[in-house]
Amino acid sequence: MIIIEKADNDRINRIVLQPNRSISWPLLLRFYLLTCCLSFTIAMGFSAFGYWMVLPFSGLEMLMLGVGLYYTCRLTHRKEVITILNDVVRVEKGCNSVEESHEFEIHWTRLETRENRG
Repeated sequence: MIIIEKADNDRINRIVLQPNRSISWPLLLRFYLLTCCLSFTIAMGFSAFGYWMVLPFSGLEMLMLGVGLYYTCRLTHRKEVITILNDVVRVEKGCNSVEESHEFEIHWTRLETRENRG
C-alpha cells in the first residue's frame, strides 16, 4: 500500500510504503484460537481412545502455527517512510519504530515510479 501526503503547495511531502494486510491482528488471533480449540478437541478424542501421543504432537503443531502466524504478521507491519524536505530526502525503515534512517541531498536523488501491470 502506498500513502502519499502532500503539502499546501501540492508538492509531495511524505510517501509511506507498507505491505497489504489481508487480515487484522484481532481477527488473526480469533482464527488461531479457533484452530487450537478444534485441534485439541480432535486430539482429546484420540487420547480418549488410547492414542495419547496425538496430544503432544497436536500441541507442538499449534505452537509452530502460532510462531509462523506471529512472524508473518510482524513482517506485514514493516514500513518505509520517504520524507522530502527542503534540501534533504530522508528514508526511514522499521516495524514499530525507526530501525534504519538514511539522508540524501535532494540534488543527488531521483525518484522513479513504475506502473504496476500485474
